[in-house]
Amino acid sequence: MRSSIYLSGVALMALAPIEYAQAQDATISPSASADATTGPDDQSGGLQDIVVTAQRRSERMQDVPIAISAVTAATLETSGVKGLDTLQMAVPSLSVQNSSGALTLRIRGLGAIFGGPGFEPPVALYVDGQYYGTQFGGLMQFNNIERVEVLKGPQGTLFGRNATGGLVQIITKDPGRTPEFKGSMSYGNYNAVEGQIYASTPLGPNLAADIAGSFSRHDGWGINEFTGNDSYKVDFDIGFRSKVVWTPGDFKFTLIGDYTKRKNNMAWLTGSEGSVLFPGQPPVHYANPWNTNTDAEPKLSNRNGGISLKVERPLGNITISNHAVYRFSRFSVGPFELDGSPAPIVRVDEDIKDRQFTNELQLSSSGDGRFKWVAGAFYYWSHSKIADPLIVTFSDDPNFNPNLNTPFPLHKVITTGGQRVESISGYAQGDLELVDRLTLTLGARYTYEKRKFSGGTLGELLVPGNPQIPLVPTNNQQKSVKRPTFRAAINYKFTDDVMGYVSVNTGFKSGGYNVFAPDFAFYEPEKITAYEIGQKADLFNRTVRLNTSVFYYDYKNVQTQKVTQSGTGLVNGAKARIYGLDSDITIVPTPNLQITGGLSLLHTEYLSFIAAPVSKPGGGGIPVITDDVSGNHLNYSPDMTFSLGATWTVPIGENELIANANWLHSEHYFHEADNVAREPAFDKINASLTYNIDNGRISIAGFVNNLTDEAVRAVVLTSTTGQQLQIMQAPRTYGVRIGFKM
Repeated sequence: MRSSIYLSGVALMALAPIEYAQAQDATISPSASADATTGPDDQSGGLQDIVVTAQRRSERMQDVPIAISAVTAATLETSGVKGLDTLQMAVPSLSVQNSSGALTLRIRGLGAIFGGPGFEPPVALYVDGQYYGTQFGGLMQFNNIERVEVLKGPQGTLFGRNATGGLVQIITKDPGRTPEFKGSMSYGNYNAVEGQIYASTPLGPNLAADIAGSFSRHDGWGINEFTGNDSYKVDFDIGFRSKVVWTPGDFKFTLIGDYTKRKNNMAWLTGSEGSVLFPGQPPVHYANPWNTNTDAEPKLSNRNGGISLKVERPLGNITISNHAVYRFSRFSVGPFELDGSPAPIVRVDEDIKDRQFTNELQLSSSGDGRFKWVAGAFYYWSHSKIADPLIVTFSDDPNFNPNLNTPFPLHKVITTGGQRVESISGYAQGDLELVDRLTLTLGARYTYEKRKFSGGTLGELLVPGNPQIPLVPTNNQQKSVKRPTFRAAINYKFTDDVMGYVSVNTGFKSGGYNVFAPDFAFYEPEKITAYEIGQKADLFNRTVRLNTSVFYYDYKNVQTQKVTQSGTGLVNGAKARIYGLDSDITIVPTPNLQITGGLSLLHTEYLSFIAAPVSKPGGGGIPVITDDVSGNHLNYSPDMTFSLGATWTVPIGENELIANANWLHSEHYFHEADNVAREPAFDKINASLTYNIDNGRISIAGFVNNLTDEAVRAVVLTSTTGQQLQIMQAPRTYGVRIGFKM
């Protein structure tokens, strides 16, 4: 971590005051990204401007030559989007899944389906500028959110490695000069209880703080038909977040701390509806799609949190900042099934511990001149390991474990190990207005990354004394990677409200070692080159906003999940292409009615993948083989998704009634590269009716999510012996919410 200490030292010297202003004359200044929107155009009463930080500075979304979907706090509240796992209702090109407790994000068909020690997904997650390097800390509920930005396409220049598919940025509120206190409580079916509270107050003329808290729980969406216990149950999910902002003179210090703890059994892998688990058995069928039928009942425990300090100061026409972040995560689950049946065949217990430290030093230009720029250096360190050994336990019944009849009657596979990552990069990007309305953007980044791995696997025999034999001897490895990435774009503003752009971007996702499968080879970094043409327009006196882009991706070294008897890992071996169109539209025909829509058209194809894991249709204990899947679709990539929503506000004196409905449609897609497990097309509808009393000081709302009770599988994977396993998305949920604000 010596590089991080050096960066922090440079930052502190650069941030040292040239002139220290008197503290008593200072006031709380808003964050550079504090206000998600500005007021509507006074003459048109039309659309509000949305301010985003997609280029590491605050800009109107309509001025940024990047495909962005930005969702404000008000939209999140009225559209039934409570957390990241339901954000697709507002952004159809985004797919969000809960994969056995790991957050899996996909944008335009590119993303992850697997979580493990040291694995960083190709769609990055940032919260208040903090990079979340592990998937086990991102399944958060929204509370004091100001807005969510979804940046589509590789963002390798300004955000670096592991933003190959794009990124999701969550920006929370800054505490301000005015005290604020608000909260809500809801109750719904499945005995679901959810509470949120937010408080903000100034502590002096240049100091303010806030705190946000949330709690939720619900009974099971189904039952385990083998035991009668609840399945898909959340025992509790509790989180706290606090932000302190101090502005002495020209400085701004932002200190943030957060902590989340959850316990549930949402990581339930059970036989997929309609599949055959064993030869001669009938296809799996459940009386309720959210039922399960296994002898092992998983218990998932997750706690994560972090602390960060950001220091900012203007120096003439330059703003300099330094952002240091420490985060931790502990995730454990077990026992869960790898056979998906009530037979005692295969059980898995896992426990993962992550720590990470990042430090970013950044300089950026101030003002509105023809040339704007940003440059910086970013350091990342992480240590991710199996905290307690990963244990795969096979049946002690010879009818279910043929290994017991061999000279080496294998009963358990025990894996230990971890990997360390250290990465440093430098980047710069500039925007030059060549002539009026015509702007050229050029940017580049150079990244160095080093990974160290240590791990191995033992086999425990079911004989007296339970001796252990090495299956994969413990070994130590390391590898370094160096990669440049760049961005080039040109945009032209035809009018103040209409802009077109053309861009080319590159990005890469880190390679790594398979800690869960130490016999696998190092998987190489993914690489992508993206070409895009887009337009952004506010039309008809700012009553219609239409943003559209078409894109083409050249995608190489695609990392794909491979399941083995002893663990799950990633392998390379494919190149692919992705192309399509996505479009967002917002219409405000009257001041009291807003209509939103989104469309994503997508074509994905493996151009070459000759050694892919392939399962036999129907399962039934047939081992997975390797075969050529060239020409197949990529995972979780429907040819079309679209959303349509409307919010209607009816003033009633000092009160108001708000009706909201959102519809999401997805065409079919495949869960695995062999294109065997097919998710049928589905539709989801969310609706709510809110009555705000006394200018919103009190609110009463009724809501329903997944109105038609669509049974959609979040994850489908095939075990090495051919069992097709599933995890479900949420069923229909409904309830009543009461809120207040002061």
